Amino acid sequence: MTAGSGGAGGGSPAGVGGGGAGGSGCDPELARANKALVGQALDELLVGKDVTAVDRTWADPYLRHHPGAPSDLAAFRTLMSYEVASLGFGYERLRTLAECDLVVVHGRYSDAGVIFDMYRVKDDKIVEHWDSNTAEASDAAGPTEIEDEAPTAQNRALALSFIDAVLVDGEHARVSEFLDASYVEHRYATATGPAALIEYVERDYLTYYKVHHVVADGNFVFTLSEVSRGGGAYGVYDLFRVDDGAIVEHWDSRRIVPASTDSELPIF
Repeated sequence: MTAGSGGAGGGSPAGVGGGGAGGSGCDPELARANKALVGQALDELLVGKDVTAVDRTWADPYLRHHPGAPSDLAAFRTLMSYEVASLGFGYERLRTLAECDLVVVHGRYSDAGVIFDMYRVKDDKIVEHWDSNTAEASDAAGPTEIEDEAPTAQNRALALSFIDAVLVDGEHARVSEFLDASYVEHRYATATGPAALIEYVERDYLTYYKVHHVVADGNFVFTLSEVSRGGGAYGVYDLFRVDDGAIVEHWDSRRIVPASTDSELPIF
């Protein structure tokens, strides 16, 4: 399977979710509004510890793709009431990007670590959620700001072409066509150079099969892909930073594809 491109946001397993500013023709203002809405909601709920934010910004049916979470807003509200009330709980929102109806947040939870959270927004409400496994996250250091929205479409295409050629088709010799010589790989001790990416892929026996979602926003491109790791099925959450037509930085996390989930929804 190839990575592909295009498709509506939301969770269509047949194509790549995303679109939006510079991607599939969605209104850029919609993406900006959704990004602001999710950012404010998380700041109120996780930073301000205001559980009433759930009633203001989330809505049923709330679809959750976490293996152990039911798709139930009442259950989510109860979980948040318990979790954010903990004296030791804290949250830092590191990076936020949006395309069409999807918003990706790269954040650090004091009780869990670094997690990619992806939300779908409909009619100004959060109605769907995917997340990574903190135990499988790379470090999260590095630039955090969206620098320029203009090259969003080109950066989206670059990341998908890289995944197709190097990670799906296994053409590792072409890696320097997509990665800058100064490339920073955050998976293992912040290694540098295109060879660091190939070392990671080969060391972990990674084979990419399909990109289920892509969210591109300025100099950042996020993908959620279906991957084999040493023969096991994984979801891999990749975040690329692009500068001047080349990928210059990469963060990621992973989650084992479970046999079943509490919500009966796939992790993709």
